Amino acid sequence: MVGSKTYGVQKEARLIDVKVLTKNGAGNLSTVLEGLEYIVNNSRETKKKSIANLSVGAAYNALLNNAVDIAVNEGIPIVVAAGNTNEPACGYSPASAQSVITVGAIDDRYDSIASFSNWGRCVDIFASGVYVASLATYRGDATLALSGTSMSSPIITGILASYMAMGLNADGAVSRLFQYATVGEIPRASIFFRPRTVNMIAYYEVSPP
Repeated sequence: MVGSKTYGVQKEARLIDVKVLTKNGAGNLSTVLEGLEYIVNNSRETKKKSIANLSVGAAYNALLNNAVDIAVNEGIPIVVAAGNTNEPACGYSPASAQSVITVGAIDDRYDSIASFSNWGRCVDIFASGVYVASLATYRGDATLALSGTSMSSPIITGILASYMAMGLNADGAVSRLFQYATVGEIPRASIFFRPRTVNMIAYYEVSPP
């Protein structure tokens, strides 16, 4: 969803897969922290603009939140999945970290919040997250359509990468993301029982800043 030759937002992004989970999606805190450390060190060494997507989540953990906040302070935007339990994202990490961009999932068929998506004041923005087509990483299929906030957050990551490729720094790219977001189009019925949830859907403005 971040980018590839055919799918994804930013087709020319250099993608680095930092594996912190097993093939079954399991992992531990120390591995995720090591992954964040690698991201920060790689950015320092290459001196290139960097952005990270974390489609991972666990119960609230202050140590993990602090680690992602440190990475953001290094100038690396961190985009994270809100989670898929239809609960307030503030109960999960790294979705509850202050400095990250936490992304919930929208069902494009109705512009409504996906039934599984986490919500609440810790969600910053929404993006497509239902039956999103991308390259398959397993099985024999060339493509695969999946649902989840783990699909939504890399879309935002790709948008930010595109803005940074246009010449914006990290702060400028994040500002542009929210500047052009579509506000107020999530139906009231979808947001009414999800208190303190932002009514904002990502929009990719392709013209240079």
